[in-house]
Amino acid sequence: MNLGEQLAKILLEQDKQTIALFPGAFKPPHKGHVDVVKKVLDKADQVVVLVSPKMRDGVSAEESVAVWNLYKKLFNGSVEIKISANSSPVGEVYDIVKNNLDTNFIIVYGKGEENRYVKMAEQPNATIFDGGTIEGANATNLRMALISNNAEEIAKYIPTGITVDEFLAAINEKTIEKPPTEPPVEPTPEQPPVQESSPATDMNDDYYDYVETNRDKIEKAAEIFNFPIDDMMFAFNGGTPTILSDDMWNALENTESYKIKDLEAAISHALKLGINPRPYIDQIKKKKEMPLPLILQYDANKFYLVGGEVVLSILKALGAIPTVLIGNITPNKKVLPKSLYESIQGKLNESQTSTLGEFIKYAIKNLNIQNPPSGLTLSYNTDAARERSSFGIFNPENDKIWLYVANRNMADILRTLAHELVHRKQAEDGRLDIMSGETGSEIENEANAQAGILLRNFGKLNKQIYQ
Repeated sequence: MNLGEQLAKILLEQDKQTIALFPGAFKPPHKGHVDVVKKVLDKADQVVVLVSPKMRDGVSAEESVAVWNLYKKLFNGSVEIKISANSSPVGEVYDIVKNNLDTNFIIVYGKGEENRYVKMAEQPNATIFDGGTIEGANATNLRMALISNNAEEIAKYIPTGITVDEFLAAINEKTIEKPPTEPPVEPTPEQPPVQESSPATDMNDDYYDYVETNRDKIEKAAEIFNFPIDDMMFAFNGGTPTILSDDMWNALENTESYKIKDLEAAISHALKLGINPRPYIDQIKKKKEMPLPLILQYDANKFYLVGGEVVLSILKALGAIPTVLIGNITPNKKVLPKSLYESIQGKLNESQTSTLGEFIKYAIKNLNIQNPPSGLTLSYNTDAARERSSFGIFNPENDKIWLYVANRNMADILRTLAHELVHRKQAEDGRLDIMSGETGSEIENEANAQAGILLRNFGKLNKQIYQ
């Protein structure tokens, strides 16, 4: 490169705008974050703060943006606040830098995050900047101060020039009142106290989604009880929303929630567990539907809390009667009948065998079959399927099911199996006769309809069947 080209490149570089990108959770932003922006404003034409869209301990992205906008009056320069379009603001920073090569970027990171930006330093238009930290500036502690409604504590984390009232107004909180000089008089409630939480509706889509959402808690319980995870999930899928009696509540083995005496104790208990109790308190007071605590019943009078410690504690403090979801298991006992368990072994691969077994248990439970089929033949005999003009048959004389499985998608196999299991239930109820198998008969139409429902609901929890 000659001297003229070198000078031209220098002039072009000087014309480039320098933008600082500051990604983070900021739930909510505190004085440490403000200090970082002030530092980097001396090095950049503009600072763009990218806020994570995820809620944290009850603080939303929108509330974080509102606080940042309040802080703007403290900056001597251009600061723009945006909610990240990416679930990870750091990921969005990578995309912005790579797609805007004509702009110089300063990438700001916080304490202990330098490893996340190693590859970013390789970009020709990016410079990495260590934002450092301010002693005592901590978003987690600020959230805890908000939950405790402690103005003195909140003041420790917000920057000079911003009042606690301004901060709370920005984050949609009520202004904290000063403690009264005289003992407060207990106000008369505007409405009667809550009596119970709303139960989930059995067998609807939200119900199955709810169980799947709590899978991590259910898996931990399965590990504690040394019980197969799939069987534990099955127990809650067929669980029963039940109003929790005092006797049952007091019998729960692994919770202190029944001993909670007041709201202050419930809040303190939630904070020790690292959970923000504010959303639950608001929901209960407004009589809105609550997440159902999960309770495992593993003997006649033995109960174990799988999830919902904070909810139960707050309900107890407010004098409410909870509705819970109870799943039943019998430890060390096979849920799948031995005859069927042995019938399907070695006929499919391990994953398919597991799925088939889980579906049989699921269907038996939901169809309320008291006496499962005595056997299940998985056939690869194409000629037999062609001769019978059917992929599946239930024989009421020996209570066995024949199922053709060659070259079939798992969902297709399960639909046929569901159809035949409905016939088993119909036989158990004494409803089958010589004409039951006729196309268009009431019995056949019922089997088709119930099989479709079983497959759809099972598929919501086991999406691999459609692969």
